[in-house]
Amino acid sequence: MEKCGCCSTEIGGEPGKVKIGGITYCGDCAKVCRKCGRVMISGVHQSEKMRNLDYCPECYASLLHPVCAGCGKLLTAKRVFTHLRSFYCPECITAPLCPSCGRPHSADTDKRCPKCGDIHGITPKKAMAVYQRVVSNILYHFNLLLPGDVPIHLVRFSELQNYAGGMNLRTAGLFVPVKNANILGNIYIVPYYPEEYFVTVLTHELTHAWQYLHWKRKDYENIELREGMAIYIEYEYAKICHYYAEVSAIDTMLEVNRGLPHIAGFRRLLELAKTRKPEGLLTFFQSI
Repeated sequence: MEKCGCCSTEIGGEPGKVKIGGITYCGDCAKVCRKCGRVMISGVHQSEKMRNLDYCPECYASLLHPVCAGCGKLLTAKRVFTHLRSFYCPECITAPLCPSCGRPHSADTDKRCPKCGDIHGITPKKAMAVYQRVVSNILYHFNLLLPGDVPIHLVRFSELQNYAGGMNLRTAGLFVPVKNANILGNIYIVPYYPEEYFVTVLTHELTHAWQYLHWKRKDYENIELREGMAIYIEYEYAKICHYYAEVSAIDTMLEVNRGLPHIAGFRRLLELAKTRKPEGLLTFFQSI
């Protein structure tokens, strides 16, 4: 049987084992950075851990101190603005927003920004396939039966603002309940992003639809509880799907947006999961 090249432990079909340069390492001795994929060997490379995920020193530092998605300069906690799960300096966040994807860009124009134009947007057919996959996977992994009949509308970022009830949205999705109708509500999503982001946003908004269907109104209107659960479900699902760009972005939000109600609620649920275990936390959600 193979032995770990670091600790000499016998390795069978152990998950997490890594082979480098012909040498096999066990999962305890070889850590893979969840953001960049770099392999770190115990005793050779330094590694950091955040919420049970491994990072190389450089990626760990970037979680704590992100760079501006606009100009690339290093951000500090007092000078960072979160927008569409990216982080911006005070100067870049005030730039005109692309009407299609919502990213700040330098040209004061109604045309799509370069980043938006480089991405093949999610089509209605693709959106329905993702919807069905998310509902199936969330039921399997979390024992939550998300509503399967909420209409999805793919809209430009500028159109999304029309459904926000006067709020200045900095997200790419929104669930809007409908009263006295044959449907639970509508989900509006901006499609001009990579599929991983679309999946996590849809998961978040479908969780809101589930909450609206099952919770008392006073609990649904509790922003810390409502948003905390939605972020928790999308965060854990992103880890299952290996969407580490999304996981890293949420980890950074936990550090730089501590004072915001939805982040505070998410942080409390993470702490609760340590004592109740994930299964107990899901039972708590269903008991509300």
